[in-house]
Amino acid sequence: MNTLTPLQRRLTRSGENGPVDALPKWLVILGPMIIAAVLGVSLVPRTPDAAGWLATLIGLGVTLAVWRRTRSLGWPVIAGVLTFGLMMIALRALM
Repeated sequence: MNTLTPLQRRLTRSGENGPVDALPKWLVILGPMIIAAVLGVSLVPRTPDAAGWLATLIGLGVTLAVWRRTRSLGWPVIAGVLTFGLMMIALRALM
């Protein structure tokens, strides 16, 4: 008895480029679109005022700088989130 799902059967009959050719076209397009949407949503501050935008830009800059130095995923995220949080606290205290 064959217990493979339709997608599993399709992946076993993959084309020249391996399993990527066997994936449905909508799935190949949907993945990058979801990543772009999550990135876009996460870059917009919760309170779109000057302090929120400035903290977001500085946090993004720190994230990119740490990524260029380490070429990893974890440290840039930690540095960016910490910078954003500290900037929000500092900017809210000043305003």
